[in-house]
Amino acid sequence: MNAVDERIQILAGGVRLVRLEGDDSAWLREYAPILRVAAKDFLTRGHQPGEATRVVAELDDALTHGGAVWLVVDSQYRLLGFASARLRQAAWSGSLVAEFPCAYMYPRKSPRAAFPALFRAMLDWARAGGATSAFYTTRRTEARALRKLTGAVPVAAIYEFPLEASHG
Repeated sequence: MNAVDERIQILAGGVRLVRLEGDDSAWLREYAPILRVAAKDFLTRGHQPGEATRVVAELDDALTHGGAVWLVVDSQYRLLGFASARLRQAAWSGSLVAEFPCAYMYPRKSPRAAFPALFRAMLDWARAGGATSAFYTTRRTEARALRKLTGAVPVAAIYEFPLEASHG
C-alpha cells in the first residue's frame, strides 16, 4: 500500500481509499449521484429501513461535524464503496470513542483486500484522534470475520474495536 498523501492510500490493483474531512464536501457533491445508488444498495442488502438521500446527507453531516468519510474508488475513480466515522465522548466514562455508522463495498466490484484495508484505515483514524474504542453497528453478524480482522468483540449487532492495543 502506498500513501499519496496522508488522506489517500493506494492498494494493490490501484484501488484508492480517499479520506475526506472538514471542507472536502465538494467530493461528496461530485459523487452524490453514484453515492445515492450505493446507499440504496447498502440499505437493501443490509435489510435496513431508510432512504438513500438520508444516507448521503449523513455522510455530509459527518464531514461538517468533525468526522471523516472514506470513498473507495478504483484506479479510474469509479466508486467501489464508502464509509463514515465520528468521534464523541462516551456518555458514562467520558472517554473519546469512535462510531462507524456505515461501511459499504459493492460485493462483486470490490477486491477482497479493500474492505479490511478500509476498516484498518478507519481504526487508524480513530486511534490518531484519541479514541479508546470504536463501535460499528451492522445488521450482519459475521463475528468470526470481524474478530479475525481487528479483535472486535460482538455485542448483538454492535461491534466494539478496542484501540488501546493493536490487533490485526
